[in-house]
Amino acid sequence: GWYRKRFTAPALARSTVYFAGATHWKQIWLNGVPYMNHTNGYTPFQVEVPPGENVLSIRVDATFGSGHWYEGGGLNRKITLVTVPGAAWLAPGGVFIDPHSSGDAVSIQAEVAAPAALDGLSIRFTVRDPDRHEAVVGAVTLAVAADEWRGAAGPAVALVKGQLTPTEKLALW
Repeated sequence: GWYRKRFTAPALARSTVYFAGATHWKQIWLNGVPYMNHTNGYTPFQVEVPPGENVLSIRVDATFGSGHWYEGGGLNRKITLVTVPGAAWLAPGGVFIDPHSSGDAVSIQAEVAAPAALDGLSIRFTVRDPDRHEAVVGAVTLAVAADEWRGAAGPAVALVKGQLTPTEKLALW
């Protein structure tokens, strides 16, 4: 079936439409232009949208039978407009904490994206323990050189790494 939604994305922010899944094969158009194809009804995908008025069109083909749990089709999972204000943001799934970190120091890396390369950036990380208490708080000031950013067609992306010191010895799980 076909789905179409007209909406306005805010200015001065990065906006994406996040799909938790749609069964099964999808063709996506943004503002009348082919944007992407996506297969598999059980994996999420997202569409980055520019500020202002947008029209998102999706064709979902459910004739491909998966033989798994759900044989229906369409937009059957949650869809969310995610808006991140500011000049830079963390890429979805872009934060990685090294599982081999000791309880005394935490190695963290993050994939940061921005509309264009930035000269410097300050990121504050907070890591919570299983009881949701702040276990690690740290601010890392990053000076990312212009040649460290990649991505000419879309947002610039840089991988940044740092070491954080826990507020107290971590109980690693």
